[in-house]
Amino acid sequence: MKILIVEDDPGIYKFLQEGIEGLRAGANDYIKKPFSFEELLERIKIHFRNSREDKILLLGNISLNKSSHQVFNNKKEISLTQREFALLEFFISNKGRTCTRDEIIEKVWNINFEYDTGVIDVFMNSLRKRCRVLNRI
Repeated sequence: MKILIVEDDPGIYKFLQEGIEGLRAGANDYIKKPFSFEELLERIKIHFRNSREDKILLLGNISLNKSSHQVFNNKKEISLTQREFALLEFFISNKGRTCTRDEIIEKVWNINFEYDTGVIDVFMNSLRKRCRVLNRI
């Protein structure tokens, strides 16, 4: 987590346009000086809480821990390859949404190529066998 503390300088505030430009540049939050230590501490706690919540994804009985790269089905660990893990993470993150094959290839493989090789089908079948409940995807 990056924290930017801005001094009470009108030039910097004008540049940040009350923090909007900083948020657009990738900051998660901003706080103006003067501020209380309690406010800073609470904002930091919120960011840590939110970052922990985002690291575990759930789909039915399957839980995927992004930080440890572990997947559990009914509390039993499932061994997945890196690509299978990335594919499962993509599907859980996009549950309820229809995704095109091009989008899957681009997001999971980070490349753009012809998908007529059946590579997605191979990995989907592997995931279904390993997780057993992914037939809903």
